[in-house]
Amino acid sequence: MGDKSKIIVVGKVKASIPLNSEVIKKIDLEKLYKHRYACEARNDALIVLHYRGKKYAIIIEDTGVPSTDDINRLADMPKELRSKGLIDPNALIMRILHHCGIHSLLVAMARSYRIELQECTNRPVDIGLILRRRKL
Repeated sequence: MGDKSKIIVVGKVKASIPLNSEVIKKIDLEKLYKHRYACEARNDALIVLHYRGKKYAIIIEDTGVPSTDDINRLADMPKELRSKGLIDPNALIMRILHHCGIHSLLVAMARSYRIELQECTNRPVDIGLILRRRKL
C-alpha cells in the first residue's frame, strides 16, 4: 500500500482503496448469491469506485486455494452483474482473485481472462496497487 489509502469492508472482504477515490456502491455478493452457493463458504464483493474521472466495477473473489470453478465464475460475473443492473455499461471492469496460493496452470488461466491475482498473506485486497500497476 504505497500511496495513501483507506480500508473499506464489504461483507467478509477487506479492501484498501486510494484515499482520493469515492465509493459509489459496495455489495456483498455472498448475500446476493446465498441461495445459489449455499454449500460453499464465499467471500465475494462488488465495489464500484469513482477514481480519477473514471468509474471502476471491481469484483473480488477472496478464496483460499482457488480452483478452475473460482476462475470461471469470476470471469463470467461481470455479464451477470450487468444483467441485474449492478454494473453500469460504461464502467471499467476489474476482476481480482485474492488467494493464499495458486497452481501455476491456474495462473495462466486467470491471466487469459484478465483476472488480477493477489496473494493475501492476511492483508486486505490492495486495489490501489492494481490501479498503479495498470497505470490507471
